[in-house]
Amino acid sequence: MRKLFLTSLLGVVLAFLAGCTTPTDLVYFQDIDSLKTIKMAPEQKIVFRPEDKLTIFVKTRDSEISQLFTLTSGNNALTNSTTGRAYTVDSKGEIDFPELGRIRVAGKTREEVAEYIEKELENRRLVNNSVVLVDYRNMGYNVLGEVKKPGRYEITKDHVTLVEAITEAGDLTINGLRTNVLVMRKEGDEMKSYRVNLLDSYSLYNSPVYRLQQDDLVYVEPNPKRLRESTVNGNNMQTIGFWASALSFVLTVINLFK
Repeated sequence: MRKLFLTSLLGVVLAFLAGCTTPTDLVYFQDIDSLKTIKMAPEQKIVFRPEDKLTIFVKTRDSEISQLFTLTSGNNALTNSTTGRAYTVDSKGEIDFPELGRIRVAGKTREEVAEYIEKELENRRLVNNSVVLVDYRNMGYNVLGEVKKPGRYEITKDHVTLVEAITEAGDLTINGLRTNVLVMRKEGDEMKSYRVNLLDSYSLYNSPVYRLQQDDLVYVEPNPKRLRESTVNGNNMQTIGFWASALSFVLTVINLFK
């Protein structure tokens, strides 16, 4: 009986030690060598939506006309003369642009907005040979959880990928769960959630959230080890020292009853 008990206990200890091998859930893109090419998800450009802010700068050969579209006026505050005038997209998806009036920008990329304004200024003979630049203002995404630098990061270009967002946040900590990264996205009146496995290249690059949108929330969950740390002595049972002490205690008790 005692021999059977010792054998069982030894089996448990050996099973634990076998689990103390090099972890396999830390290396990104584990399937990359088996994939010749990866077909990526359809391209998603950032388009404006209500409450977004954008900066518009109109450059012409006539400096006075350029100033007309650059200086602050009325309700279109938040501007300076070097970066152009800033606008907040209203609930109808529109902005109030000088001389052109109400312009719908919701659902359009910044390139489409710039092209539309250039065309309208010339069609109405307000400006000739103008150059219109549209930039994002105060638009960004959030990264939370088990990353080295959680926070809000600005969007400064038309494409921001999930990999870039994680890089900006300093990469995941050693305790970040790489197999189940959560991305929350507002789509219309709904908040949708997506899961991404960073170990699986195909899953990552085909995800609809591989390219982030404004106000996306990226959340990296803690792995089981980190979760155990939230409890008293949560990880003690995972250490060799614990099991060595437990084995020594059991052997001592057995010897006492010989």
